[in-house]
Amino acid sequence: MIGRSATEALGGTLRVTDLVQYFGSTRAAARELGVSQRSVERYLVFESGKRGEKQARDPLRSAATRAKLNAVRRRLAPPATQVEIRGALSVNGSDKARWRKIQFGLSHEEYRQLQELAFQGKEDAIWDQLAEIYGVDGVFRLESGTIEFHS
Repeated sequence: MIGRSATEALGGTLRVTDLVQYFGSTRAAARELGVSQRSVERYLVFESGKRGEKQARDPLRSAATRAKLNAVRRRLAPPATQVEIRGALSVNGSDKARWRKIQFGLSHEEYRQLQELAFQGKEDAIWDQLAEIYGVDGVFRLESGTIEFHS
């Protein structure tokens, strides 16, 4: 199957046109995606914007084809940093801290911003940023526990 080398060779983008170019043929790209060669050719027409009468139907109408393309997109996505917060944690300003294990991803930009805040020693700003990324209106407060960053 497609590995990280394909992502790096394609510059982090994922278009079927790029995959066909990378693998050398529509047949090879179709084999790698696990779909028919005809599906790849239909999607190439769709990406080019040139749609004739015979190509009027959406090539991604099939849920199976969409699922396979989305799986490839996820596999080739640039690696993000995962945050894992474990311990006695209160969320949204709750007075009661309870044991929680929260995991969520950070983009490269969000990770860079957190690093800058850490170098500046702004602990409260780091917690505010993590709460915003996690999607809560209030703040996190870690009574005891750990924060780990995984690549």
